[in-house]
Amino acid sequence: MDEALEKVPAETRWTIATQALTGAATAASKALRDALGQERYNEVWGQIWAEQGKASKEIADALSLDGDDAKSVGEAFQSVVIAAMGPECKFEMLEATPERAAIRCTGCP
Repeated sequence: MDEALEKVPAETRWTIATQALTGAATAASKALRDALGQERYNEVWGQIWAEQGKASKEIADALSLDGDDAKSVGEAFQSVVIAAMGPECKFEMLEATPERAAIRCTGCP
């Protein structure tokens, strides 16, 4: 199987993986909202993203993307998301200070 996988260009593998991941997340999000209603969905989705944040922190630590302020955390966040979702992810840092980072996603696979 490794030989067959190696025949698929890396860019194509990124595209397949990111489309599957974003498609699954979008479908799950819609199903949750439809089943729970908007208010309960917001509560549950907040819990999901909190757990995702913890997992992202573990990845950032493993990649030595650590820092001790909001700016470095924002930069690490972008790197982790791009590593997970692919190079089509694009971000704009709206604010980056030691106390606060605001990031806008401008491109998503």
